[in-house]
Amino acid sequence: MALTLKEEDAADWVYRGEGAVNLVLAYAGSSPSFIGKVIRLRKAPNNGLESNGVSVRNSIALTPQERILWKNVDQLISSSDKEIVGQLYVEHVMKPLLGSNYVDAGMHILVTREFLELVEKMLLVNVLCGELMLRGLIQSVILAFSCPIIHFLLMKVVVCLT
Repeated sequence: MALTLKEEDAADWVYRGEGAVNLVLAYAGSSPSFIGKVIRLRKAPNNGLESNGVSVRNSIALTPQERILWKNVDQLISSSDKEIVGQLYVEHVMKPLLGSNYVDAGMHILVTREFLELVEKMLLVNVLCGELMLRGLIQSVILAFSCPIIHFLLMKVVVCLT
């Protein structure tokens, strides 16, 4: 059963930061299952298409070389979505190597369009962060712990600090 954030949940998330491709919100509500967690929302370009070489959805999840390298990890090579491949890589490759105390793969959750629209309004009112490009956000996000855990997303290291 997939977890879905709805319009009424938007008020519990606060802006933490953003980069060129992602926006990070931290949970500020009282639900025990979300305390100490952040969500990473993928931005979409204003025109909804590819912009500056950054694609909203990657059509090729693994290169032929990566398919050869990870041929023994069935879940990894069978995925057609690069975001899912990133999560599976953390779960099936990095976590066994480094241990679950140090690696959290997060989880994909769904958000409604109303959730995204309310988050956009909240950010436009409360955050001076330039052009957010929130329209057309991918409706799946990574839910991750907001603590000093190293997240490995495909060969790229991201450190999440509170």
